[in-house]
Amino acid sequence: MELQPRGWFNSLRFLVTRPAFIWINGLTLGVLGALGWFARASGKSYRFAVLFKDPYSGGPFYQAFFTNFSEVIWCIALAICLFCFGLMRSLDRRYDWFFLATAGVIAMLLLDDLQRISLVVKYGWGVPKVAMYGLYMVVIATYTWLFRRRIARDTPYPLLLIMVGMFLISAMSDVFGNENRQPGRFALFEDGTKLIGLMNLMLYCWLVGQQEVKRLVARAGGDR
Repeated sequence: MELQPRGWFNSLRFLVTRPAFIWINGLTLGVLGALGWFARASGKSYRFAVLFKDPYSGGPFYQAFFTNFSEVIWCIALAICLFCFGLMRSLDRRYDWFFLATAGVIAMLLLDDLQRISLVVKYGWGVPKVAMYGLYMVVIATYTWLFRRRIARDTPYPLLLIMVGMFLISAMSDVFGNENRQPGRFALFEDGTKLIGLMNLMLYCWLVGQQEVKRLVARAGGDR
């Protein structure tokens, strides 16, 4: 049972026709686009940036709305992977290390997002953000190499490519962008693209987890 046909182009073409992909990406892009247009038309683009601010300082009621929403999406993706790992072990009597490793990578990035580890080591120890991003890339590359056959054979990997692309744009905006000059545009390229990547990561985990549950159910039905 495969989530998509073989070949990158066929996989992408199959994926973009799925209702879940269309709805999730359509709504995310629509909301971000509408808010960005309104902020620019009203001449108050800083209000768009406030939606992605840290939630620890005082501000309007909508401050950090997308920041908090992003943390929820991280947690949903993490919970799906951990749930599937436990389910495989309890029902199939085996450890599915793919789900545990995926959960580990998500937990690493979630911790950085929550605790601002990149900023802590930058201002506390003088380690530049580029070094931390490089470390994360090494971990992700190692994970991809170890599970490359599983990812290519059994998962809708174009979603991962979209996520990686969005995260790269976000990281480059963070390193080379200027938040003070154009806060609205900076927030869109750094945090907006990361939100799009997160939505596709959540969809990826959901589809892969759903597939594995269906496999278990089909196998259990065949054994009767």
